[in-house]
Amino acid sequence: MNQHALPLLERLPGVILTVTLGTLAFLLSHILNAFDALIIGITVGMLARTIIGEKKLLQPGLSWSVSFFIPIGIIFYGVNLRFHELDIVPLAVWLQVVIGIALIFSAALWLGKKLLLS
Repeated sequence: MNQHALPLLERLPGVILTVTLGTLAFLLSHILNAFDALIIGITVGMLARTIIGEKKLLQPGLSWSVSFFIPIGIIFYGVNLRFHELDIVPLAVWLQVVIGIALIFSAALWLGKKLLLS
């Protein structure tokens, strides 16, 4: 069954858990100033998955939350970028970053072909 066609009540437990953990991560990021809410959220999510495990009751809401909240979170996270501060980075560093990313992707593609991954 399509996850978007599920009734709201069937998704509610997983959505409540997602929102609760996200709120917890946000609040902890204000207490633990050394860590970003994203890092805390990932850690809290991993701990919750380890403690709670995989529950059928939560699965529809968790699946829906991934498809709904992740894109929104990426957009809001991108809003926090300060592009005007990037002009102080020297051209040589930009070239190293671009070359490094290209090498990593090339190596991943090559390795994927060698291991017959699709």
